[in-house]
Amino acid sequence: MPKKITSPVELWPGNVILKDPIPMMLVLEYERAISASQSKFCKVGRELLLDYIRSEAEDRSEPLRKLEEHTAACPEYVPAKTGTEADSILLPVVIKYVDEWNLENFPNPVNSDTFPGTPKMQSDTLMDWLVTEITKIYEGGDVTKDEKNE
Repeated sequence: MPKKITSPVELWPGNVILKDPIPMMLVLEYERAISASQSKFCKVGRELLLDYIRSEAEDRSEPLRKLEEHTAACPEYVPAKTGTEADSILLPVVIKYVDEWNLENFPNPVNSDTFPGTPKMQSDTLMDWLVTEITKIYEGGDVTKDEKNE
């Protein structure tokens, strides 16, 4: 059953209807887009990252220093995309997840050429919200009865 979500952005009030369940091929596109926007580490880099994440020390500067030193010298390391770069990778997939755009003051039709990139703060908030809600469906959690269309 599709999921109706309410926009947190005052500039674009209204709601969006997301696909739920998500078709398998769209799941694959989502996974590829997420992967393309994330950092890539070699085996040693992944181990150092896990050491940093798992460190229970109050001061985690030493594992972080080791990770940063390694990534600076590692030819296999690819940094994560940030901001607009990541959004541009995710946007075509996000658009495919939406069955209906019911947002005031929003372009119609919505596609990669018309999705607003400014005002930047509002655009970022909208993208973050959409990706978060899609991730909730993907992971199968945090869906309340009130959020579902009936």
